[in-house]
Amino acid sequence: GDESEGVHCLLKGLELQGVAPEPLSALRTVFGAAGFARACGALADFFTEHPVVFMRRGMHIAILRARAGQLDQAFATLEAAATRGDPSLMFLPWQPSFDSLKADPRYAPLAKRARLVA
Repeated sequence: GDESEGVHCLLKGLELQGVAPEPLSALRTVFGAAGFARACGALADFFTEHPVVFMRRGMHIAILRARAGQLDQAFATLEAAATRGDPSLMFLPWQPSFDSLKADPRYAPLAKRARLVA
């Protein structure tokens, strides 16, 4: 619930993993200047561009995109996960981070394809 503390902890974790100070400073600046939603978008971009630092996990990036209000990108990431048969999609209907997607006409068909067993 505490967005500021959450962002601080995430950035501290990245620092401990060896991420250079410059990108961390840029992410802090985005959060400070533009808020949590924009920071989520910037973090999704960072994780997508730096897979060595953060092993690509479609659900994590999709959550960040959804929280950033980047619905097209969130759905594209989820569709790619569905194509790969990503088992984490089975949590889609219960993941509160995707509540912003539920009114979109793309959500129901995607959720139907997310099954407990592939």
